[in-house]
Amino acid sequence: MRELLAEAIAKEGDVKELRKRLGKHLTNRSFESDQLNAAYLAAISHILDLPFKPVAPHILPNGLPLEEWAGHRHGSQVPHLYHAIELGILWALLGVLYKREEYTIASVKIAHWLLNLLDNQAQLMLGIWLPGSDYSLRSNLSLLFRIALQITGDARFVAAAPQEIDPHLQTVANFLLPKLQKQERFPLSLFLEEMTVGMMSFRARNWCGVFSLSGHQSGMGAIHHGDVAIAALGPQRAPFDDLSTFGIARRAPFKEMAWEKSATGGLIQGWIQVDEMWVQMAVAIGSEEIHIGVKGEVKPLTSMVFYVHAEAISVDDKLILKKRELAHYRGPTTKLTLMGGKEKIFLTPLGPQTVEILPLCGGNYFFDSDFLIAVSWRDDHLQWKINI
Repeated sequence: MRELLAEAIAKEGDVKELRKRLGKHLTNRSFESDQLNAAYLAAISHILDLPFKPVAPHILPNGLPLEEWAGHRHGSQVPHLYHAIELGILWALLGVLYKREEYTIASVKIAHWLLNLLDNQAQLMLGIWLPGSDYSLRSNLSLLFRIALQITGDARFVAAAPQEIDPHLQTVANFLLPKLQKQERFPLSLFLEEMTVGMMSFRARNWCGVFSLSGHQSGMGAIHHGDVAIAALGPQRAPFDDLSTFGIARRAPFKEMAWEKSATGGLIQGWIQVDEMWVQMAVAIGSEEIHIGVKGEVKPLTSMVFYVHAEAISVDDKLILKKRELAHYRGPTTKLTLMGGKEKIFLTPLGPQTVEILPLCGGNYFFDSDFLIAVSWRDDHLQWKINI
């Protein structure tokens, strides 16, 4: 759909052929609740001078959209970070094409909400609501923030670190940006976590993290501390090169969970699905210490996996595994130290556990990580303490 929209904007190819290609997507009426596809169809139809009634945006109270709001697709009633960014770009376009302010407002609300997932280096934390198999260095977030900045003039949207942009979406932006008008007064509320989807974020002086009970083959959370990070953590079944087995699954809304937060810490606890098995997850957050626990039986070969950005990992202050080397480790541990150029994160198992540490090559796979740490889920519970 991206390519078709870019071709329609650039008037590349025969218009009749473009309309024919679009018609193939209009035969399935379930597109109306599939927000990303509906936005593409509305934009392409308008540009090709075809009649189309756009579907009003559906967003959570604080601005984040669900992938699909009618429940036609399994796992779709949770957010998807990359699709939310793309949808924000398209809704801004629909606001211009159809002259409907509700799309413009929804677009900026998405951007405003995503500000809260930026770490202290203005990088997006991707440990929740992004299936590992969908990870790419092209998040297109800086493009959405540029659009929101032009609409609102809010300097916070300058924050996003530069990223690669999908060339088809860049064509959309080149068409859209000259047509955007700044709105002097724009309705933006203060950010509150989306408790309806079981999410909590926390920002301390020198680190930040995000955790979620909901997802669709996506992570339980992420912790960023300067130049070292746990990019994503969650259950995964071996073999570990198959990211389709990574992550948790649970749709919103939530009725039973513990959710407490203050200026110095927080607690989020509830039930998640791991490979169709129900498991209890609890995260207790302090200003310099985090406790993560999971309890319940899972399928064989399942591990708790940490995808790590680091220059090196120290095992029990003895063995050191360095980035981009082929060395790996399998065995018991009492402490792992994730070492960046300046910062460190300490992982301490609470109880005897066997770990496997594998080198990764970063890039468009495995959350651009340098290491994978897999903790065998042999007992019905695992607990780790993380110090920062």
